[in-house]
Amino acid sequence: IDLNDRVLFYAPLLTDPNTAGRVYWGTQRLYRSNNRGNNWTAISPDLTNGYAISAINVLKGNSNYIMTGSADGLVALTKDGGNSWFDVTSAPLPNRWVADVRMVNQQLFYVAFSGFAANTPGTPGHVFRSNDGGSSWVDISHTGQNNGLPDMPVLALAVDPDDPNIVYAGTDFGVYRTTDGGQNWVPFNQNLPLVAIFDLAIQKYPNGAKQLVAATHGRSLWKLPLSNSQPPGDHVVYLPYIGKRAPFDPQPHPTAVPTTSAPTATPTATPQATATPQPTPTFTPTPGSNNLPEVPNGDFEQGQNGDWLEDSLNGEPLIVSNGLPVNARSGSWVAWLGGVDDEVSSLSQSFFLTDITEPLYLKFYYQIRSDDECGYDFVYVLLDGNTVLQSDLCGSEETNGWQAASVDLADFVGSSVTVAFVVTTDSSVASSFFIDDVAFTTSP
Repeated sequence: IDLNDRVLFYAPLLTDPNTAGRVYWGTQRLYRSNNRGNNWTAISPDLTNGYAISAINVLKGNSNYIMTGSADGLVALTKDGGNSWFDVTSAPLPNRWVADVRMVNQQLFYVAFSGFAANTPGTPGHVFRSNDGGSSWVDISHTGQNNGLPDMPVLALAVDPDDPNIVYAGTDFGVYRTTDGGQNWVPFNQNLPLVAIFDLAIQKYPNGAKQLVAATHGRSLWKLPLSNSQPPGDHVVYLPYIGKRAPFDPQPHPTAVPTTSAPTATPTATPQATATPQPTPTFTPTPGSNNLPEVPNGDFEQGQNGDWLEDSLNGEPLIVSNGLPVNARSGSWVAWLGGVDDEVSSLSQSFFLTDITEPLYLKFYYQIRSDDECGYDFVYVLLDGNTVLQSDLCGSEETNGWQAASVDLADFVGSSVTVAFVVTTDSSVASSFFIDDVAFTTSP
């Protein structure tokens, strides 16, 4: 590998699904090793316009088909193992970071783009599908429509091996799934934290069992069964290459075991505290209403008591009373999201809305503080993972004191709903979003 090549900080690395020991590595060109990385050969020219490769995929069952995506939005394809390459970038693909590429067969491809459609208004969208080997593309994101993907970065894709119309998209705020080839998308988190999903994979076992595996940014590795069949018991997920190691001795060698110690349980993947189901709020009658529920700790004056699910990529406390650059609207506590660079802050709570016979809204008060330009930092309000309010966090959106906002909960009366406030900031000039006095009301 030429050490002068352009390469991303997280460079794409892929093992060949068909040939043991074959590995691919991306700079501005694609390299291949047939001996587990001991020797490398470039199998492509520069596949970018001054950037680097950001995604690699090899077709299962046919290693001649290799696809790459680049940080500047280019998609390239070879059908002969790298001897010749084709630029399959065409409208409506946006000029944004290609986060993932997936080939289902020689004709059906999926491509995912990071970033925000607001930054490429002429070419919006996050997930695209080709049914003709890359000759044409269709935006299947349906961003801004009912049951479409929210306008947020899509970072990873996984396609069901038994049904190519079932696709999972890892986003900045968890996983979304479509079962109809992209016509409809719904959140698919199943207690997964609302954090960035950097990678997705589906493991299918010989007995037909399937599991979805999600790699998060800072919140560990998660798996979810996708079938009624159970995966087999203990199995090897990684076997080190032992060609340069001492011969393996299969004979057991007894060791002294303290007789007074209890057996140590084998560690298992245990959901963190933030994934614990939230308690169902009690319903306290309010004068003039029909059992209008209260929002537990809606004014945040009980501090971090567990009613709100707090999540910060940088480990920041979200419900605070000290060091605030603003005064609380009531009391001394507020929720402070953002405020640092490269942050994803999420504050959420679940409610069960029964015995309500009148209009229902969730009302809250907010402040925006920012010196940034628009288009880089954002705030979202989500109901069950679907964005219902969205705003730039920038200097021109900065508020003068506390402002009121509300979301309509009419569609959730008689059922449960999870409300989430989410803020994302980029790598400079961090913006802040403050929340106070969250309450249910009968009018906006």
